[in-house]
Amino acid sequence: MNREQFFQELRTALHREGFTPQPEQDELLPVEWDGLPLCRITADGGVRYWQEDVATPERERACERATDLACTVREYMTLLEQAPPLQAQSLTGDYRLLADFNGAVLAAHPTRLGVQFVTWDWSFDRTGLNQGNYFQENYVGAKQDFAIRAGLISKQQIFNQEQLIEIYRCCSDTLDAGFDLTAKQEKCIRGVQEQIAIAAPDALERIREQEQHPMEPYNQEPIMYYSSAGVSEIRLRRFFIVSRLDQKNEQIVPLRIKNLAELKRCIRPGTELVATSHSKHPTLVGLVRVVTEVQTNAYYSVVKDQPTHQYSTCNYGKGFRSDFEKASNYLFEGTTIKVLDRRSGDGSVLYEMELYPGECLVLGQKNDMEENADIREDNSEIKQEGMNMTL
Repeated sequence: MNREQFFQELRTALHREGFTPQPEQDELLPVEWDGLPLCRITADGGVRYWQEDVATPERERACERATDLACTVREYMTLLEQAPPLQAQSLTGDYRLLADFNGAVLAAHPTRLGVQFVTWDWSFDRTGLNQGNYFQENYVGAKQDFAIRAGLISKQQIFNQEQLIEIYRCCSDTLDAGFDLTAKQEKCIRGVQEQIAIAAPDALERIREQEQHPMEPYNQEPIMYYSSAGVSEIRLRRFFIVSRLDQKNEQIVPLRIKNLAELKRCIRPGTELVATSHSKHPTLVGLVRVVTEVQTNAYYSVVKDQPTHQYSTCNYGKGFRSDFEKASNYLFEGTTIKVLDRRSGDGSVLYEMELYPGECLVLGQKNDMEENADIREDNSEIKQEGMNMTL
């Protein structure tokens, strides 16, 4: 494979994915990411890197993406060198025949913007091409389309990106909902998630983005808004809309939560909650708190409109920490959510709370290393700017 052509195409592909390729050095292509050296790519598509250049999970994932790109570009550039010209009626330009099977064609078209890919069907007499699907630089998508058109795989066996994301989300809901799953069933579900994460590497990132910027989420139960103008019933889609009118005379009833999966979806930056009872922190009762940060195993909240309150300034300004419990530790009774005291072992209630849709509020993320100083729902100690307080 021609090294110069390979590096030229790889530079184009890397640029599209946010990497910064540097001038060739010692027959290697240096690559930077986020302004710092990341790795070096060899002429045969191998990747070399220093361990200190991939010292964080983000940089490690970036190096994996660069490796995948190098392998993909190496594959189609090798095929391109060996591929014969594609000849058909009314076809002009430099098209190379990468694959031809069962009346379907996969072709590559070198351009100054990089190699582009297209699939066609041969005409009945194999002199012309019909129904072209153009994939620009998406080689993987073009290969998949060719496999379907050639009958190598059924279209019904392929899930698109949106379907994979929803399947992954449903798997998470099933694992979080507290169903009585066997070890084999749980292993199978987690295996599905792992397979999706490999098949669609950006699925998890897209899920996180959707959770941070929900599109008209809803609650299947109608939510009533009462105001001086009268009563209007709004049926929200997908759990709740994270917005709130500013009228002071407005009263919003609590959300109805049915299970742990719904609770985790409803708790996001901006959600408001009120503790109606608390056996460990009675001073929390009646305070309106606003969720500021959500993690996989816990969430943080500050006292609304009281930035200097002890519960707003603790945990380095993230606010009061509440852990997500196991599904068996929750009781969902209408609009009331009860959390059992797992330490007591006698089935007593640690605290009760209600959730309300609130104003969208997203604060800065803190380093997870700071969590060892967190105040939790079942711990009476507060660590606050060098000050220890006990309720």
